[in-house]
Amino acid sequence: MAVTMLKKPAGTAVISKKLVDNKVKKAVGEDITEEKVDVPVGSHPMVAAHTLCEVGFEASYTKNLGDYQSAKVGVSLKVPCISAEVDDVFSYASDWVNAKLGKIVEEL
Repeated sequence: MAVTMLKKPAGTAVISKKLVDNKVKKAVGEDITEEKVDVPVGSHPMVAAHTLCEVGFEASYTKNLGDYQSAKVGVSLKVPCISAEVDDVFSYASDWVNAKLGKIVEEL
């Protein structure tokens, strides 16, 4: 019986930035980008014996810019995994999203 090795799965991150004029309740500008994120391969070489799952984590931050304007940034990450690794992948996803969001917030 041949064992097929799995490629390192890639998660998908979505990063959004939105500038809002709250005086007229209208978005002034918006930028959305997607990024593939390599995640660590788990200790289980065969997925057939495990249930496939997807772990997602999302965070956002809104900054008041004064004069009825605000800037909102958000980052989300979805990562495929096997059920035995959900907790580890969630920890990885939350750490990655929070670090990425922190860098973006510093740029505001």
